[in-house]
Amino acid sequence: LGHSRQMDEQDAVQQFAKALTEKQIAIPDTETSLRFLRARKYNVQQSVQMYSKNVQWRLTYNINTVLDVPDPNEAAWNALCPAFFTCDKRGRPVYIERSGTYSVPDLCKLFTRRQLSWRHVRHMEQQCRRMKDPSYQSPGNGGLSHPDLQNLPSNPEVSSHVVVMDLKGLSMKPDSRGMTLFRDALAMDQNYYPERLAHLFIINAPMVFTGLWAVIKLWIDAATRQKVHIIGKNYQAALLEEIAPEMLPMEYGGTCPLEVPQVQKWGGETCKDKGPGCESEDPLTLGDEK
Repeated sequence: LGHSRQMDEQDAVQQFAKALTEKQIAIPDTETSLRFLRARKYNVQQSVQMYSKNVQWRLTYNINTVLDVPDPNEAAWNALCPAFFTCDKRGRPVYIERSGTYSVPDLCKLFTRRQLSWRHVRHMEQQCRRMKDPSYQSPGNGGLSHPDLQNLPSNPEVSSHVVVMDLKGLSMKPDSRGMTLFRDALAMDQNYYPERLAHLFIINAPMVFTGLWAVIKLWIDAATRQKVHIIGKNYQAALLEEIAPEMLPMEYGGTCPLEVPQVQKWGGETCKDKGPGCESEDPLTLGDEK
């Protein structure tokens, strides 16, 4: 069966390349081709359509260069939504955040929805760079990185990442705008970063999240839902199965003495008039494909 599947994938990649050539679109590497094919269950026509939109999106909004210039709002982002960067046992980048303590009202007061979308683009572009170079850090980017990432060799086989969202502290009455922003991020990931997610661990999930998940799971396809692990307080074993103890902070069951940064109050001015996404024209296309 393994050999048969390999042959089927090779055939699909060849058909994908042929269809792109006919449309005069540059053929991506095999790993990228397979990601788009898998996202559309090997339907070549739909995969080509999806990839074509991706190419156009990246050209229109200069996605390939978004990390070349520091975000002038970096200090505000790092105060309101800090993160910890590490890697798993396979060398895949891991992103840990204290999602439950993020203040949606504060974020929406300081940033527009479009700026929040652009921030997610920046984050995903950085994670994609880290898939090939664990030590990569974009200019001016904050967050706390595990020091051992500087010594890890690049791994061409890595093409996905792991996300850990700690919901400890989540309000019993979550702001509905948070759901909108989460849906924006999911839509962008499914349309423009297909098959980039290896695992999403949602830990310290309170009972209130059960109702939220009933809605959220309708926004993502069945294959992606299989990668989402919703766990209460007993999450340590699940994380350690993927992440080596020395790469995981002690508070999450590992042996690394570093802590995931805490959310801080931002005492500065509004950021709506500067930085990526502050322009009102040409809104960022999120896409509406499923």
